Amino acid sequence: MAHMKRPLSSCVPGPPADIKALANSEDTVIVSWLPPTQKNGKIKHYTVYSRPQRTGAHSQQIVLHKDDSAEYWAEVRGLREHQLYDFWVTAATASGEGDMSAVVARKPNARAPAKITSFGRRTLAAAGAPVRLRCGAAGAPPPVRSWGRRRPAPPLLADPRFVVEGVDLVILKLDRSLSDNYSCVVRNSWGEERAWWEVVALLRPGPVRARVAPAAATRLLVEWEAPYDGGAAILGYTVQYLREGHSHWSAAAAAGDARTLTLQRLACGARYRLRVRANNAVGNGELGEELVANTKGGPSKAAPEKDLISTNNTCVRLNLLTWESNGCPVSSFQVSLREFEDSAWRSLTVPALTQPVTVCDLAPGTWFHLKVVATSTAGTTVGAYYFATLTDAGERIPAPAVFPPAEGGVGGAPLLGAAAALAALAALLLLAAVAWRRSNTTKCFRKGYQQGEISEEEDKSIEKRDNHRNCQQVYTSSPIKHPASKKDQQEMYEISPYATFSMSGGASGEGAESGAGAGAGVAGGTLRTFAREDALLAAAPSRPSLHSHKHSSFSNADEYTLSRAMTLLVRRSESDSDSSASPPPCAECSSYRVPPGSGKGEVFRPLTDSSAESAGDARSLAARADKARRRPRRHHTPTSSRYQQRQEQERRDFTIHV
Repeated sequence: MAHMKRPLSSCVPGPPADIKALANSEDTVIVSWLPPTQKNGKIKHYTVYSRPQRTGAHSQQIVLHKDDSAEYWAEVRGLREHQLYDFWVTAATASGEGDMSAVVARKPNARAPAKITSFGRRTLAAAGAPVRLRCGAAGAPPPVRSWGRRRPAPPLLADPRFVVEGVDLVILKLDRSLSDNYSCVVRNSWGEERAWWEVVALLRPGPVRARVAPAAATRLLVEWEAPYDGGAAILGYTVQYLREGHSHWSAAAAAGDARTLTLQRLACGARYRLRVRANNAVGNGELGEELVANTKGGPSKAAPEKDLISTNNTCVRLNLLTWESNGCPVSSFQVSLREFEDSAWRSLTVPALTQPVTVCDLAPGTWFHLKVVATSTAGTTVGAYYFATLTDAGERIPAPAVFPPAEGGVGGAPLLGAAAALAALAALLLLAAVAWRRSNTTKCFRKGYQQGEISEEEDKSIEKRDNHRNCQQVYTSSPIKHPASKKDQQEMYEISPYATFSMSGGASGEGAESGAGAGAGVAGGTLRTFAREDALLAAAPSRPSLHSHKHSSFSNADEYTLSRAMTLLVRRSESDSDSSASPPPCAECSSYRVPPGSGKGEVFRPLTDSSAESAGDARSLAARADKARRRPRRHHTPTSSRYQQRQEQERRDFTIHV
């Protein structure tokens, strides 16, 4: 054969994608084909070859290429009927003729059945654009065409959105509702054929959802997800970015399969607005949501005064290396200074150096304003300070009573004001804490040393009542007087952790019974006890009969509670109270439970031996106690005996011996 296939790596086009050869009359054959898939350049023309089989001679004809044509055809004339011919096609560019297509054979025929010379295929078109479908036909006699679509719809000829022009069906303006399968049927007396075209309306890509990853000083990493492609493959992405304060948008491109893009050479510590869009064969898609991101870093931070400034009598030395860059290099400094009394500034611009800067020719022993303005890509920072030069003798001068208003950022005087404000705030917090502590501490003593009210719920709980009573007990080493308005000018003695007690020698039973002996015994010792106000130093109560109730051990709540009262004894008799052989205990050593009395609203009242009244009370107490002990003993049932033993044990358990 005259043409051999060439490697696909060459610069010539590849073979045509498809080819047909159909009889159209007794001496004519129509050849149709599709352009090559691999064009390898701009195609200039096509060559159609034909030759009778089993002979070496062939003929050819040239068909020019058209950019707007999706398929091509040529009519080969002058053929002999019933002779079999071979047909093939090649494409050519400026580099030369490409590979030949497949070879097809066909005979001319005077009774040629109706055939479709066009190629039914999938057609992609942008929404809003016109679409042309070609339904070429061959046959003798010439066939008749009819168009249809798959979806139920009005006839195409009655739909104003469609126009039939010769062998073409034209969709005037494609939209998504017109995306469908369209058919063409050709018929003649010798046969018919049907072909299908799938029309797809392509849309622009949807908006892109993007985000910005953690940034660097001069870079931003933008990430996104693939959007809706609109029916066509995404060809690429465009990232647009604009620095705050500028008006011109910059753009960077990424491939269609990319999902990230790093923006380089950005300003340090600057704010940027970003947006991403995708594009496909239809065009650019919608812009995504606008993002705002900052590159890493920020405006510089002013240096502390103690690190920045050092002076002598005529010069000031500024160590600008202590100025913190905050991630963005400082490009320049502007240093300005003036005396307090001057209004004009003395300024100089200093590039970012690695050495300190010295400003001289200053007046000795003078206070100055100092203002330093640092400039970087992230912005400017102003630092305001005060400093004083030394005297000629090398001494420091005192600070003025009031510093003039400072201009700019941080400085010595502003720091003093901030420190004063913080100190005032701390003082207020301390006073509030002390007031709160005092309010909590005095809750137990808001009624003086009187016993507070006990609620009914607490009265039912022995533990709660004991806790309530303990809250009211305060131990001091000296008597605390109640106000004069209190009844009987009560005074209260409590136990000091370091209190000591002394007493006279042991008293005999006779001395205890006599008035003088009893008075001496009481005066020689210290007796402190808690008693009810309405039953002060009353005689010991007689025990109630235990036959009245089976559970009388807990019938009287006051009796049970008072059995837990603490009584301080100066001296306790070693003999048992039930033994008649031993003498009764002395008056000052007697201990009694307070009988049930007023109930709620009681006070704990102290006893003292510092007066004759106390001595008389003690003698009366001793006499009543002796009489109570000599009362004939009653005989009780075993239950009452156990009750008596239990109360005696409680009396011993809750008696404190000193």
